[in-house]
Amino acid sequence: MILSAVSDTRKRESFDFIDISSGYADMDRYDIFVDGQRIHHAISEEEMEDVTQDLADDFYQTGTPHPESVDVIYIGSDEE
Repeated sequence: MILSAVSDTRKRESFDFIDISSGYADMDRYDIFVDGQRIHHAISEEEMEDVTQDLADDFYQTGTPHPESVDVIYIGSDEE
């Protein structure tokens, strides 16, 4: 649940919290495979970006995994 503080204009020191998460879009989910082996399942787009950056850093430093051996597969959103 994501909460946002909304101040009461009549009393500056009081706050009400409202749920604003209902307006957010569903999260896209991804699987990541290296050499045909699934290493991550149903991760968020943000997590996928972090993992692929880590894989790119590993390739730069060690030469593995080769980018051609990495597959990122979109598997849908939370609501699908």
